[in-house]
Amino acid sequence: MHVLDGQAPGSHAGNRLKLFPARTRLQEPGAVSTAAPETRSLPRPELVALAALVTFGLVARIWVLVHPLGALDSDEAVTGLIGLHLLHGHHLPTFFWGQNYGGPHEAVLAGLLFAVIRPSPLVLKAVPVLLSAAAAVLTWRIARIVVGERAGRWAGAIFWAAPAAFVWWSTKASVYWGSLTLALVVLLLLCRSAARSRDDPGGTRSVPWREAGEAALLGFATGLAFWANPQTLYVIVPAYLWYAPRILRRWRYLPVLGATALLGAAPWIRYNLIHHWVSFQFAPQPAVAGGYAGRLRQFFQIALPMALGVKVPYTRAWVLGGLGVAVVVAVLALFVAGAVRLPAPARLLVFLAAVYPFLFAYSPYSWYVDHPRYLLFLAPTAAILLGAALSRRPLLGALAGGIVVALSVFGLAVMSSSGKTAPYGPDVLVPANLAPLDQLLARYRVQYAFADYWLAYRTTFETREKTLVSPTYVVRDPGIDARVRAAPIPDYLFLSASRSLPIFETLCASLGVPVAVHRSGPFALVIPEKRVMPEDVYPAWQP
Repeated sequence: MHVLDGQAPGSHAGNRLKLFPARTRLQEPGAVSTAAPETRSLPRPELVALAALVTFGLVARIWVLVHPLGALDSDEAVTGLIGLHLLHGHHLPTFFWGQNYGGPHEAVLAGLLFAVIRPSPLVLKAVPVLLSAAAAVLTWRIARIVVGERAGRWAGAIFWAAPAAFVWWSTKASVYWGSLTLALVVLLLLCRSAARSRDDPGGTRSVPWREAGEAALLGFATGLAFWANPQTLYVIVPAYLWYAPRILRRWRYLPVLGATALLGAAPWIRYNLIHHWVSFQFAPQPAVAGGYAGRLRQFFQIALPMALGVKVPYTRAWVLGGLGVAVVVAVLALFVAGAVRLPAPARLLVFLAAVYPFLFAYSPYSWYVDHPRYLLFLAPTAAILLGAALSRRPLLGALAGGIVVALSVFGLAVMSSSGKTAPYGPDVLVPANLAPLDQLLARYRVQYAFADYWLAYRTTFETREKTLVSPTYVVRDPGIDARVRAAPIPDYLFLSASRSLPIFETLCASLGVPVAVHRSGPFALVIPEKRVMPEDVYPAWQP
């Protein structure tokens, strides 16, 4: 226990700084150690601030979903198509189409929803929204164990409401929200187990079957999380290292833990055994000046300010100018203070936050910092640390809650007006509304076509595969591509303003292939009189 806690039983070292209170332990026999119940009602300013954060988080997501900012993109559509294929009896792919990492967990959930609700972009996006809500609840449950119930409420509400980048990202179906939820389940199980050990250091109230069951659940969740997204290791590995003494003292349950972890990761293991461990082979990525040190520098200069809501994604503009830099410095100073003042159970959070930048910089994919998605797994830890600081000062908390909402509103507004969140296909922004394209497809009875990647899979999903569209580059599903190529004369879809359209017409003319061009709004349908494959006119797809 002394190895885990870092201080003697009964010590109140955490009270030296009241922003980070020591957690009161439950004394009931057999109870899981969590924060003691609050016996008095919340101060009105605090209650209003918490309610405002929760309400804002919900309203902001609804606004994004009905706004062009929440338009479906082709990456999300692939998740939806995997779910549709599950309904039609297709096998479950090990990974997101076209990748050797990233499990289909969110696609499975989407497929379950599609079984009872007609597939649509809104239904698909409900999956990450619900998972982000689950992650907020798990953040609260973890926080109430390590920093107390009151701080836990703040942590969950802050995670739900901020920053703007993650509020928007929580409407994007991907491989992130399901994997974050699983990583938080692992962290919660470890925290609960450690809390029980602190309350019963001798193990006198330990129940073997319960210990074995928790070890099995912990192992299975760990395996599923790793399969879902290897970035879960940013949280899972430090957490296991932190609680290693406690785990080793329960060495008899290690076989259960290991066996169920292998079971949860079995699809990942099977795939890599067959494909020569391809998941460890990284595709070449753009270089960052300075290599590892350069990626570490980008973490603090760009990614972290975005994750704190003081820098706008994609534009990299400071929300508050020089004041935004001061906010980042203040947060880092608060972190240093908390590192020495937090009660023992909460020092896990300090460890998680301290090692995260170095794990982040190790990944070759961390060159991409225009959006802080690779810091998503740090967000619950940051929310808990901030919640611990705010929970002791109701008025300060209310003020901070207002600032959090203001930053999120400003960030979402700038993201919406910048036009940077929509993909280019390939040189023109893809419109949020595909209704004019649907009219073209219906009028000319288009069944098979080629298009830019950011138009192809989205069209296929939104038509529920009545029109199969394969990308002219980055083919993720060979099955759809094969069916389009098997068509006698596939059609082509373009954005009317794209330079790809006149280049395509010119190249077809040079091949002696007449084409008919039909336009509707910002879209164009090209119907060749003879068979033309994308590789025959490849210059049209060059960026």
